[in-house]
Amino acid sequence: MFRIAVVDDNLEYAQFVKKKIHEILYREKVVCDVEVFDKPMAFLCEVLEEDAFDVCFLDIEMPSMNGLELGRQLRKFGNRIIIVYLTVHEEFVRTGYEVKALDYICKKDIKRDLPVVLRRLSEESVDDRKNVYLITERLRTERVLYEEIIYVFRRGQNVVFALTRGEVMERNALQRVMYKLKGREFVQIERGYIVNLNHIVRIKAREVYLTNGLSFRASKERIDEVRERMQEYWGGSR
Repeated sequence: MFRIAVVDDNLEYAQFVKKKIHEILYREKVVCDVEVFDKPMAFLCEVLEEDAFDVCFLDIEMPSMNGLELGRQLRKFGNRIIIVYLTVHEEFVRTGYEVKALDYICKKDIKRDLPVVLRRLSEESVDDRKNVYLITERLRTERVLYEEIIYVFRRGQNVVFALTRGEVMERNALQRVMYKLKGREFVQIERGYIVNLNHIVRIKAREVYLTNGLSFRASKERIDEVRERMQEYWGGSR
């Protein structure tokens, strides 16, 4: 499901965009949840606290905080949300490249261009989902990108994901997690630890050194496989 935010100080226009998004994605049989914000700071706080959206449509010209500054703030805090700018002035668009905005739409052309942008988003999200681990529990659903996983380890009846942004926990078995991690970049170094090959700095004897400064000892039974997997992965076969 697409989680989409529309941020525009003109609430009437934001509701219009929301309606169009629903109409277009309904025809494409894509499920979405669209929320409207007329205050940029309210949107920023919700995104940084909850990581609540996949995509945001930002009006460039807003009085309290314009869309360009809002985009800078999102990237400053490491947020990976997809940004699409809405504007009445095309000359502002070039500035969007510094925050890696996906695209821009001139408001006068929104009926023509919005379907194109949404189709592009839909196609790219299919590829993105191949590199996402989804934690689904009774009261919580959370996406974890493969690239941000440094290692995974067992803690009691839970599994802890050590990420570049901190730790998240899931009540699960480590072997089940390993099965769900379909990417070739993961290897189990001993019974209680799975490591992302992208975050291995070096292996010395049986000690596996990671990009976050920590190291773990691979088991005697697994060290040869770990070395082989690392050589294969970093040997140009990716």
